[in-house]
Amino acid sequence: MNLNLLLPEIIVFSFSLIVLFVSLFWNNRKPSLTLGLMSIAGLLLAIGAFVVIPRVGATAFGGMFVADGFSLFFRVLFLNLAAMIVLLAIDFMREFSRHLGEFYFLLLIVALGAMLMSSANDLIMIFLALELLSLPSYILVGFAKRDPRSNEAALKYFLLGVLASAMLLYGMSLIFGLTGSTGLVDIASKFEASGGSAGPALLVAIIMIIAGFGFKIAAVPFHFWSPDTYEGAPTSVTVLLATLSMIGGFVGLYRLFFIALPDYLDIWTKVIFILAFLSMTMGSLIAMSQDNLKRLLAYSGIAHGGYILIAFSVATFDSQWSVLVYFLAYIFMTVGAFAVAMVVERARGSSEISALGGLGYSNPFLGVTMTIFMMSLVGLPPFAGFIGKLYVFKSAVEGGALFLVLVAIVTSVISLYFYLKVVRQIYFVKGDGEAVQTPNLSFAVIALCAIYTILICLYPEFFTRIALAAIS
Repeated sequence: MNLNLLLPEIIVFSFSLIVLFVSLFWNNRKPSLTLGLMSIAGLLLAIGAFVVIPRVGATAFGGMFVADGFSLFFRVLFLNLAAMIVLLAIDFMREFSRHLGEFYFLLLIVALGAMLMSSANDLIMIFLALELLSLPSYILVGFAKRDPRSNEAALKYFLLGVLASAMLLYGMSLIFGLTGSTGLVDIASKFEASGGSAGPALLVAIIMIIAGFGFKIAAVPFHFWSPDTYEGAPTSVTVLLATLSMIGGFVGLYRLFFIALPDYLDIWTKVIFILAFLSMTMGSLIAMSQDNLKRLLAYSGIAHGGYILIAFSVATFDSQWSVLVYFLAYIFMTVGAFAVAMVVERARGSSEISALGGLGYSNPFLGVTMTIFMMSLVGLPPFAGFIGKLYVFKSAVEGGALFLVLVAIVTSVISLYFYLKVVRQIYFVKGDGEAVQTPNLSFAVIALCAIYTILICLYPEFFTRIALAAIS
């Protein structure tokens, strides 16, 4: 069993139950703050648990769960990311007086699913982790039960999510039928022993698996749920979908293809090549016409997913560690942008880009930090997005994907238009809304994201070493 390896996950699950039961039996005047801080305590304790557990080379449950450098990197990353989301939710969820225990419980379960995904070494474990990641998300999207947009978003997300899960499971069942095994390493060895020839069944399996994960990462043409869901969900849930859920999907895709199917790299990289091209172009072009900030960031996330898929389509060692650096950059600039959007939405009652009017003068802190995040999303120096794109594009050129890099550069130039539209609203349009005050917890998260968005560009060697250690 080797349960010591799962100590961080056990702690997160235990605290999710504690938060749920405390909310049922303990009435307090500030439920969001109390339950949120309890959730933070559980996440921090789980981070501390990595000090006492084996870090590399150990397995549990007959090899289904593995502790390696890759899983260590993402388990710690997901815990820190979940902590930032909880801090933002404490302020944003104050307007919800009921079911807050369920909200934090489900949020912690999503974090648990992402952690298990990073350590999954078996098809069954990957699917269970993906469902832990997905099922609570469907409920969280519809958390604002009296808001028709939230109900509609949850229904769309659920129906398309169930279809994607079915496609993924069918693809996995074909691989099991071809190899007689669910272990990723066993699958790779049996395909290698068979000579690496790909029959029709394996081709269908690869396409089904990419379609299933394509939904989770909102890659074109599996992105239809993303804009409506981002807009309709409570913004604290939207930031979870845009970061924790999306990156969890990428981690599962990485585990399955790079470990189980390396002998068919020439097949699945071609499919991912197409998805990368479509995601970059469609995401950037459609974002240009968006007036709602959450929808704009949804299409922005689709485009950034395309940039990440460039590294997957190359599948070299350099592309693997470079995409980890990109994940770090993406997390801080995306969480920061959504955090500013949450503060403005709560103060002015709108998530439209026009709600940012005059923000740079009424709240200079939010104006400056939002500008930092927008310029980082474009990929301009001296911000993290520049370093992330630089490393990914460099590895792609060296790996022979020059066409995708050229497309990425063009779409990055296009993205300058819609990101500058946000900056223009902040500084060059007179605001007529209420003054925006930044809550303390949101201020801390936004400041942290802004600092790291700059530090990743100024001191990239530190983050590069971490990524190299995780891949090695």
